Amino acid sequence: MSDSSLEVDLSTLGGIAFAIPAYDGKVVVEQLAAVYHAGMKLNSMGVKSAVIYEKGNALVDYSRNRLVAKFLKDSTAQKLVFLDSDIKFKWEDLERLLVFSSKYPIVCGTYPAKKEPTKFFINPVYTTDGKLKINEYGLLSITGCGAGFMIIDRSVFLRMEANSKKFSVDEDIITQYFYNQVVGTDFYGEDVCFLHRWVKEFGGEVWLDPGIDLIHIGNKDYDAKFSGFFPDFIRQAEENKAKEIALRSSPNGSVATTKEI
Repeated sequence: MSDSSLEVDLSTLGGIAFAIPAYDGKVVVEQLAAVYHAGMKLNSMGVKSAVIYEKGNALVDYSRNRLVAKFLKDSTAQKLVFLDSDIKFKWEDLERLLVFSSKYPIVCGTYPAKKEPTKFFINPVYTTDGKLKINEYGLLSITGCGAGFMIIDRSVFLRMEANSKKFSVDEDIITQYFYNQVVGTDFYGEDVCFLHRWVKEFGGEVWLDPGIDLIHIGNKDYDAKFSGFFPDFIRQAEENKAKEIALRSSPNGSVATTKEI
């Protein structure tokens, strides 16, 4: 791992399940190669890994919930790694997730949206003085992000299970960890709702590693590097927060804040 500030014996993490929601059954070939390579590396370290997937399921929230159910049935699996089928990653990216997951129950990387100009969808956490909350390893605290490259510890689902809704499909009882939600006129996707609930209802934390650079496949490779974008992201986010705080402190101040559930 390039960041030597945290060294972890990956064999102590427990089994790894790669969970891929793939409606059309297609996975970019670079991801297939990366998963195969990761499996070989993990095996050489004595770490069991498996691949689970959902094919032909057009409802992403339902697909993720079924993947979680499959993951929890495997008593040897401790870490669930969500991989969207259109994400390219390298072993070094996954290694960073695994290392940081030894300390934090949810860690993720981000990737550019499939649009121009470049945009990353992230809901950051701020300190009381309006600065972004960044820990000693350079990870950014967030409440929302896409789940296309994310590791989640089994303990998260076990903690949320008792207070989560259930629904039945055929003879299966599925726990609803992921769900879409409309608040007012705003729509929130299943990944944002899941992370937001983990942070706000259960007092958990979600950490984003800005050192991970991923490629999002659409009609072209959307390959903007978040590591290079991060300094500007910090500056813009903190400038906007400072303006918000200043407006709120004025007698007649009003401001349109970043919408969050």
